[in-house]
Amino acid sequence: FPYTTLFRSPLTTDVQKRMADIETLRTENQQREAMATADGRAAAGDYKGAMDALQGAEKLGATGSSLSAEIKSKEAAIDSAQKSATGKLWLQAQQEVDQGNFDAAKRDFRKAAEEDASRANEAKRYVGEVIPSRQREEDLYRQAQKSAASGDQQGLQRADDLLGRVAALNGPRKGDAQRMQADVESKLANLKEEAASRQLAGLDTAARASLKAGDFAGARRVAAQIRQAGGDPS
Repeated sequence: FPYTTLFRSPLTTDVQKRMADIETLRTENQQREAMATADGRAAAGDYKGAMDALQGAEKLGATGSSLSAEIKSKEAAIDSAQKSATGKLWLQAQQEVDQGNFDAAKRDFRKAAEEDASRANEAKRYVGEVIPSRQREEDLYRQAQKSAASGDQQGLQRADDLLGRVAALNGPRKGDAQRMQADVESKLANLKEEAASRQLAGLDTAARASLKAGDFAGARRVAAQIRQAGGDPS
């Protein structure tokens, strides 16, 4: 009995060690597979997916395992790349707002906020406040352009009102709106002056016809209308 115990004890210890080594090797293989997955996702620009794969690999092994340092190094590299990529995405979203590409801007602001939680509040402000305001500005400006293109007094007056609203929003279109408004108001002034001249010419013709017909009372009425319109009936 003692002989059997002495004989089996070293064998059992050796088997346990081999089993532990096999388990460690299996775990490391799983970690390496996860790290390869992370590399592929990072190469495709999916930094969140890459980080998820690495964190999964990290949970597989014990703290201080042979691959822990390599996994940490990859996580740091991906975190740095993600921040750089998120910064570029944020700049792209801002440029899309400036260009009037609002749907793309909303998408990119939301994506940037998902990748970097510290940008969430600012992304929410852009999506909920800045972009709707810019959309209103662009919509009013397009309406003003369409109304101004009519060239008639009613269209020009509507364009003048719309451009005033655009300028009041104090957005990127303010300068364009003010320049167009000055042009619209100049055209309106010319139209009003032309209309006044036509009115006075008509009244003058009516006054002369009344005098010729001996209708002095009618001529006096027309003379009063001429004075009211800013003309000189003499």
